[in-house]
Amino acid sequence: MKLIFLDIDGVLNSQEFLHKNSKLDLEPDAKWWASAIEPERMALLNALVAATGALVVVSSTWRYGKSVEDLQEILGLAGFFGHVVGKTPRADTRGQEIDLFLQSATQPIEAFVCLDDDTDMAPVEDCWVRCYDGLAEDDLEEAISILCCGWENVCRAIVGVAADQLDGLYTDIYAEGGSVSSEEVELWDQAHEMYSQLLDQATFGSVSLLTDLLATEFTQAMEEE
Repeated sequence: MKLIFLDIDGVLNSQEFLHKNSKLDLEPDAKWWASAIEPERMALLNALVAATGALVVVSSTWRYGKSVEDLQEILGLAGFFGHVVGKTPRADTRGQEIDLFLQSATQPIEAFVCLDDDTDMAPVEDCWVRCYDGLAEDDLEEAISILCCGWENVCRAIVGVAADQLDGLYTDIYAEGGSVSSEEVELWDQAHEMYSQLLDQATFGSVSLLTDLLATEFTQAMEEE
């Protein structure tokens, strides 16, 4: 299991965004909270989840007075398509709170990353991506590298997600009694061939390069079909 310990203010929004979108409400509901999340930052979080399969644990002060289900609803309203599986306990520092959660985990944790603008992150600072006024593309690359333990696994994660999604699509079609044309089977073969090629070229060292390549190849394949 891979985990993202998610701060929200300063990660899923910036000071400028909050200033422009500040709303006064004595009884804020889920939509009110969701409106404080910047769509561009949420898109990057979704990209991180898609590339790594990681689950989210909320470490933000937004967790105070809210259940895991409440937090899932808020993030979902802001466009999050991943899963919130927990929230950290309270302690003296953010790093200690995350460490307590890790120590009490009942399932093996393969890797974790902390997305946070806080600075008091000991003893988990080795897995900390400090976000300066909002999650950025450079932060995304660093987070994927931490969760995937190096660039070879980054490549494997990104192209693996694409191949798995295509497999799932065809499985669903067959389960519903549908059929797949020979052209669609050829597209499936091309996707898996691309997957193997990218694994052999796992020294790219750039998430943007890989994602651009994938987008181009899939778009061309679909247009040719």
